[in-house]
Amino acid sequence: MLVDLTDLPTINISSDEIREIAAFKPRLEGKRAIGKTAFLATTDLLYGLARMLENQNTIQGASHSVMVFRDMESAIYWINAAD
Repeated sequence: MLVDLTDLPTINISSDEIREIAAFKPRLEGKRAIGKTAFLATTDLLYGLARMLENQNTIQGASHSVMVFRDMESAIYWINAAD
């Protein structure tokens, strides 16, 4: 899955809300195909927020890999790369 945040206007979100979003992900287990989720964020703010989500995903041990990228090419390359 590729989540493109490049056209997203300014966002206000707390670190608690980031943890809540990350916690929601494990509840989706079995409802989507196993795979990777790449976030594309070109602004520093959105990149930082997406990195927080990536880190929470790792801390919670979710089965889906999450990575954040600043360019589309790298995101697509990572999604298509074999594990």
